[in-house]
Amino acid sequence: MQQQQNNNVTVIPHAQGNVLELTIPLELTIARVVNGQISKTTEQYVPTNPVTVVLESGMFSKKLEAEVDGHLVHVIDNGTLPVGVYSITVFTRDENCKPLRFKKKTVVEVFDTTEAAGITPGVEFESAQWILDAAVFFGGISVNGIGEESDPTVPQHVKDITQEDIDDWNAKQEAISDLGQIRAGAAAGATALQPGALAGYATEDYVTGVRQRIEVLIDNLMGANDVTDAIDTFNEIVAFLDRVENTETLAGIIAGLNTSIAAKYTKPERGIPYSDLDALVQGMLTLASTAVQPSALNNYVTTSTLSGYYTKTDVDNLIPDVSGFVLSTSLATVATSGSYADLSDKPTRLSDFTNDIETPSVTVSATGDVSQALNPNTFYKFGAVDSLDLTLVAGTGLVVYFGRFSTSANWGGTGLTVPSGVTEGANNPTVEASKTYEFNIMDNVLLLMEV
Repeated sequence: MQQQQNNNVTVIPHAQGNVLELTIPLELTIARVVNGQISKTTEQYVPTNPVTVVLESGMFSKKLEAEVDGHLVHVIDNGTLPVGVYSITVFTRDENCKPLRFKKKTVVEVFDTTEAAGITPGVEFESAQWILDAAVFFGGISVNGIGEESDPTVPQHVKDITQEDIDDWNAKQEAISDLGQIRAGAAAGATALQPGALAGYATEDYVTGVRQRIEVLIDNLMGANDVTDAIDTFNEIVAFLDRVENTETLAGIIAGLNTSIAAKYTKPERGIPYSDLDALVQGMLTLASTAVQPSALNNYVTTSTLSGYYTKTDVDNLIPDVSGFVLSTSLATVATSGSYADLSDKPTRLSDFTNDIETPSVTVSATGDVSQALNPNTFYKFGAVDSLDLTLVAGTGLVVYFGRFSTSANWGGTGLTVPSGVTEGANNPTVEASKTYEFNIMDNVLLLMEV
């Protein structure tokens, strides 16, 4: 198994279903402001709080529980990662519970088979253990890591700069630089001649090549050592014509030239082979085979189209930390409805409640026909009575009258007499002999329940 480097990012190949073990060293970058300058040092970081390792690929992420040994973090995935490319991030908190994030310039690329991952020899289950390079990690700047500065005039906002701020600025600056290059390229493309606009025009190299070929042909035909010297001026051309005999005609001279030229090369029946072409022509044909055609640019966009869009770094900074939260679908219905009806194990009688307040109580031992004035906020315990006549003693604030009574076998007579001004609840039961009841009077309404 080989780690691969791609744009300064280490790629770990991994086969789906195999066990993946990672050993991750942690290093923390400490920034200090001295005389207005920011200096950074890197130190091994030993976490004091729980550590979580997250592998992310697109919309899929997986948390791995980690074991910590000094500044080394060990995690194991039992072959459950889907196919994809996963970034590695380590989360923890410092001794002041300030969040720290260690981002690794290493990705795990999961393939569907060991052969596709380039893992040899291929086995059904293979434990792949990787020890990552600590130098490519970065950490947040701990508050305790800011040193004393000798220049008291350094502004507070400079002192508060963190490594994460510096990384964010660098990432945005790279995005801005990329956009600048795109804009410059688009501006050059807007004024560039399209390939179709050059139809019928010869390049300077082509003209030079033709001129050189003519010079060679004339040298060969006329025996001149240097055609440039031979036909440099008009007088030299006149001298050239003087060598033509009076018996020669123009047609004869041209015919002779054609005969000489034809003797230099015989065109094959199937056309001129590539190897017989001039080197300049061969070069032009090579460039034509790799040239970008106008139709290939149809799917490209200009920088104005990308204006106003977020970069990946901008989007990552907008995503909140949702660790510790639960989905609403995991909550009980009552958590979102707030309805008493959605509660489970609801009480069905007063005795189901536990009274945490010390309430005065009065035991009434009288039997037969009993009359009793009730003090507010006092619990009355009656024995078995033949009838019960209740009156109320006025009180202030929150006033409740309640108690318990039993009916004898001789229950009847006037039965239960309700205090003046008090009405009975619509669902109150009928009082019968040889039973026990609890009552509650509040806001001039008497509620009765058999127990």
